[in-house]
Amino acid sequence: MVAWISPAVSAILVALVVKVKVVDTLLWVDPVLDTITPIGTTGVLFFVALFGGLYLYAFLSGILGHWDKNTLQEFEKAAKMVKVVGFFARGMYKVANAGYKLSPFKERWPVDVFTDAMREAHELEIEKKVLKI
Repeated sequence: MVAWISPAVSAILVALVVKVKVVDTLLWVDPVLDTITPIGTTGVLFFVALFGGLYLYAFLSGILGHWDKNTLQEFEKAAKMVKVVGFFARGMYKVANAGYKLSPFKERWPVDVFTDAMREAHELEIEKKVLKI
């Protein structure tokens, strides 16, 4: 249940925040519209949605109970592996972790297949080492 409700609600809230706060109050006013071309406005919206929206989405999904302890640990490992834009990935992890810590739904819906998936991943890693591909 949480696999589709939490992301959907988070995405709707992010869309509303970007629309109401950014578009209506910051960009859709006459002085700004007169100075920014339509392509420039699109670029501003793109960067606001990309950098602000993803962080807001990660935080909201954490508050709504989308993350559990195991998935956050995997997210942290993945964020540490990123080299070029690692600051972006580590920032998303920190925001998701902050939402998780504030969540009233913490550990209510843990990922029940996590241990089986990790065991299977370990077995596949052993087979890969044996095959030496």
